[in-house]
This record gives sequence, C-alpha cells and structure tokens, in this order.
Amino acid sequence: MGGNSSTRLSDEAFCAKITPIIIGDDTSRQAMLDSLEVMKDLAKVAPTAELQEALEAYIPYFEKMSKLDQNDPEAIAAFFGDFPTRELLNAGEVLKTYGRRVCGMDN
Repeated sequence: MGGNSSTRLSDEAFCAKITPIIIGDDTSRQAMLDSLEVMKDLAKVAPTAELQEALEAYIPYFEKMSKLDQNDPEAIAAFFGDFPTRELLNAGEVLKTYGRRVCGMDN
C-alpha cells in the first residue's frame, strides 16, 4: 500500500495531517470515515516505513469503527473488547512516540 521514499511527506507535512487524527475525540461515523480516508492517504506517503506500517495497522480498525452502530452499547463493548491487539497497541505506540517527539504533541 505504501509509497517509496521519493513520495514520502516531510515530517512537518505529515504532522499537520496526522495531528487531528491522533488528538481528535470525535468518534462519529463521519469522523471515522474522514479519518479513514486521511489514514489511507497518509499510509502511502508516511515519512518512514515504520509509520507506514503503523497506519496500515489502524486502517481495519477505522473501517470497523466507521460501520459501528453508535447507539448499540453491546456492539460498542464487543468492538472495544477486541481492540487491544498486540499489532494495534504497537502501532499506537509508534504513532504516539512520533507525535510526541516529532510533532510536539503532549498525548
């Protein structure tokens, strides 16, 4: 899915696009769909292969989240019960560390 090094964004450009996703708190269906599209685009041009892999790990999560019925507590509980996979936790740590070190986020 990802691009090659000649199509990668600079850290500054990447931070500008990823920051709203990392610190955003809107979990509405539309917000998840919007974030999903941004993540798919960013995975193609992430500054590093590690970031690319982290974003690619999150894409299925955002796809599922965008289809989740926000008014169904059982579906939400089941979804979040399946959330903490090792791959997703590792991807989250990569994004969090990059956000803190490179983008200056305090998350």
